[in-house]
Amino acid sequence: MDLPRLLEDLGPDLYQDNAFAVTGLGVDATARDIRRLNERARVLERVGGSAAGNGGAAAPLLPFLRRPEPTERQAAVQRLRDPVRRLVDEFFWFWPTAEGGPDPAIAALRRGDVDEAERIWSEQDTPTSAHNMAVLLHARALEGDGLDGRAWQRSLTWWRALLNDDGVWRLLEGRAHRLNDPRLQLDTARRFRAELSAALLSLNARLVVGALRDGRRSDAAQLLGSLRPVLRAQQTTLGPDLFEDALRRLLAPETARIRSLGETAEQQARSAPETADQVADRLLTDTAAPLGLLETALLPDHPALAGARDGIANQVLNCMIAYGNKTGDWTTAERLAERARQIAVTSATRSRVEENLEIVKGNLTFGRCWFCQERPPSEAHTFKQNMFGNVQYVPGYAGSTRVTWNHGTVEVPRCQECRSSHLYRAHIPTGGRGVLLVILAIIEVLLLVNGGPFFLTVAAIVAAVVVLLVPAKFGLPPAQRRHMEGFPVVKDRLAEGWQFGERPPGVN
Repeated sequence: MDLPRLLEDLGPDLYQDNAFAVTGLGVDATARDIRRLNERARVLERVGGSAAGNGGAAAPLLPFLRRPEPTERQAAVQRLRDPVRRLVDEFFWFWPTAEGGPDPAIAALRRGDVDEAERIWSEQDTPTSAHNMAVLLHARALEGDGLDGRAWQRSLTWWRALLNDDGVWRLLEGRAHRLNDPRLQLDTARRFRAELSAALLSLNARLVVGALRDGRRSDAAQLLGSLRPVLRAQQTTLGPDLFEDALRRLLAPETARIRSLGETAEQQARSAPETADQVADRLLTDTAAPLGLLETALLPDHPALAGARDGIANQVLNCMIAYGNKTGDWTTAERLAERARQIAVTSATRSRVEENLEIVKGNLTFGRCWFCQERPPSEAHTFKQNMFGNVQYVPGYAGSTRVTWNHGTVEVPRCQECRSSHLYRAHIPTGGRGVLLVILAIIEVLLLVNGGPFFLTVAAIVAAVVVLLVPAKFGLPPAQRRHMEGFPVVKDRLAEGWQFGERPPGVN
């Protein structure tokens, strides 16, 4: 078995599945010890086990590990017959003292006193005690759900020290040499040391991603909050880049799902653009869960997260363009473009979204009646407002002044119904116009009753018509005029100092 692959596959059950934890053997066990253990277990199985139960399996050395099953013991024996697997299990278990005598810390573990074992090893200053301390804290950090951030901070601090302790790696080299198997190369210990950082951090990444997939997002976020500061402080040994890369690899299924959903959405939008708004909404809904995992696990500037967010933003934008061009429903298109803007990350994607959003807003401005904001405009009933600006007074000859200005007509989109409404409201007599209409009506009645001259009767009728129609032809009702002043083009020109009319006052 390839050593890097074995280390890469380390999981939360690292110590529960450890061959020495399962069998109860010490790391110096010989082939004969393994064979005798296997034979004893077979005898016990034939006679129905022993008081220890489970085929004679002893209680675990670490009290927080469960008692192994017989099938697990058999698998552990097979691991011990593979020199590479055995060396991995030796490394992640407790080594005997260099003197070969009893270890009081191991004795404390057998009594179930883990804290005492930790105290003893922490006070010793040998490569063996440093190794055993790192293993013990690692096993304790994996206890339960393995999400105790403070436990991991202590564990990673000891692993960092271990990785920098040449004495530990000389001991591992000696252990590999004693196994005397050609499958263990001369540089096995060196390769083990080179691969260990990535293996340890990959295990932590597995815990984070596992918690996320189980729906424990807050637990995962807390663990990340504990791990990252420690890793940033230990960049020379346990580099944060290794951890972030491990997270990215483990979250590959989520990134692939987001990409697949986006490709499907784009195909559906092309085949049925009139329903592309529903396709975009469905894409946003379906990608919410996998994107949420990426957002919790990865740093905000991680390329994998940025790629996933930009992918969704671009696909939503593509759906919006297809839908808007097909239906002309720019209100819905604007909503989708705003969603795309919220998701986009990189400057290139954000720029593309902003450009299309401006187009949509322009279509909204000119694609519906400005006054009712509902019906499509009618070109024949567009309200045209003359404006002038950039007035310049240029001195001329003999004290004269020449006036120059810019002139333009702003066309405010309006539907036929709103135009009729504006005319109707203009006909309503108010103020002086109402008084004038009343006077004209009285004169008309008197002329008709008293048989006044025909030309006076016609003149009164014409005057009434002028009073009724002139305001509607040359202006808007006051409330609608104020509303017209909010039209974007009009508003911008007013802000630039332009005024209503064809020319400045007093200029012929």
